[in-house]
Amino acid sequence: LESLVREWGIDPGNNVVVDVSGATNEPSIAVAATYPVHSITDGFATLTIYPLARSVEPIEGGTDGHLAQSIVETSPQSWAEADLESLTTDAGVTMDDASGDRPGPIPLGAAVSARVEASADPGAATDSDEPTPETRVVVFGDSDFASNAYGGVPGNVNLFANAISWLAQQENLIAIRPVDPEDRRVTMTPRQQTLTMAVSVFFLPALVFGAGIFTWWRRR
Repeated sequence: LESLVREWGIDPGNNVVVDVSGATNEPSIAVAATYPVHSITDGFATLTIYPLARSVEPIEGGTDGHLAQSIVETSPQSWAEADLESLTTDAGVTMDDASGDRPGPIPLGAAVSARVEASADPGAATDSDEPTPETRVVVFGDSDFASNAYGGVPGNVNLFANAISWLAQQENLIAIRPVDPEDRRVTMTPRQQTLTMAVSVFFLPALVFGAGIFTWWRRR
């Protein structure tokens, strides 16, 4: 898909974004909180995370009239690691300009659109209320952020849904969706269940009863 993406003015980097901001315990998980102005990110100010992401940068000047725009960027405490082999070593990775590493902020997503030529049929019916047909493309440097494994991150869910709404030219559906209440259940071992029942059924009532007897005895 790299050649197709470049035709739309977007350059997918041959790198992995490393994040040392401390927002997560894993530097290979890039964290983004900066969203350049775009319909997809209108009013968006929620953290999103991208495990093992590559940079996705708009090509300066565009390609064949396709001028892409960045929609999500990492923090300055990140960089695009060009030496992929270093990621598999125990020595760890460090920012090295000489090896081709690029300092942050690193763009992780880009969007581009192009108007579709009008129909050549003069008798074709047109509806002035319908939006002008466009070809729209959104590219992210990571696919895991939209998977079920990271669906618990509200920002990931909202950003992905907003991107789909923009692709469908349904900007009215772009929003920050409310978070569903979590189903939090208490799981206890048999010993913990027995202890909880003993405290609530016997100990606490006995404590209250004993305090009442003690108070009555002192007042006599």
